[in-house]
Amino acid sequence: MADALEQKLQKLLGDLELYELYIKKDKALEDYLFISAETNDSKKVVSYKFNPITGSIKIIPFFDLHYGLKGCNVPKLESYTDLILRNDNFYTFLGGDTCETATKDSVGLAMQEEELHTGDQRRKLTDLLRPLAEEGKILCGFPGNHEMRGHQFNGDNPLIEICYDLEVPYCGYQAYLNIDVNDVNYHIVGWHGKGGGTTMGGKINSASKMKNVAVADLYVSGHSHTRATWDESIFEIVGDTVEKRRTVFVIGGSLVNYFDLYSEQKALSPGVTGLVLISLNGEKKYVSVTL
Repeated sequence: MADALEQKLQKLLGDLELYELYIKKDKALEDYLFISAETNDSKKVVSYKFNPITGSIKIIPFFDLHYGLKGCNVPKLESYTDLILRNDNFYTFLGGDTCETATKDSVGLAMQEEELHTGDQRRKLTDLLRPLAEEGKILCGFPGNHEMRGHQFNGDNPLIEICYDLEVPYCGYQAYLNIDVNDVNYHIVGWHGKGGGTTMGGKINSASKMKNVAVADLYVSGHSHTRATWDESIFEIVGDTVEKRRTVFVIGGSLVNYFDLYSEQKALSPGVTGLVLISLNGEKKYVSVTL
């Protein structure tokens, strides 16, 4: 029936000398649909290949350092930096709020809670991180809300300048890493984080957002000044079988103390002042996290 109707339509259009126009219109529609299905919405992935003698690599993400804030625990930062330098298979990335970057409109006492202001924060932190960068131990950098304060205020994002000076990839709002450890491949998504409230459940829900944005083996975020990790699984079709895929989530902690700061003023829950250790196994695909 459909073929007969199509033939009648073609004859009618032919009699009216409109058939060629009909064909062209149909072809144009196909071209439009094909083009609209494609996308140029892409982003560069940061890729690394490691062959550690130990069989694994370790990553201590530097989230929420707040360097320049009076409450930044600089001795702990120096200890983490030294630990990474002393171990061949240890690495880090800069996950936002690296500098305090207060403005007069920031929450709390803002610039009065700083012992260094933005320019000195950036320069001194760059000097502190330089040995790591020279050894290739800083994988990338992406900003937090504190860097965006300066960026929004006058275009001065200190993390962009730190990454530029240290020749470290700056990834923008989200970082996508493709890491091979020996012959085992890992996909990692990093994002500073946002919101989440004051309860642990709210912080975990906020940190879980990235699974709705991208598929990865490991999602790492910060912002809430909390150390946490959990894993989930989902089934995916691989060839002619269905396999379970494990994904790991990490909230990376902070190096900010509690008293005499905005946290004490608002009676926020005191978080552990410390970071996390992520291990990527090079013998079989497995992510583990130590708090």
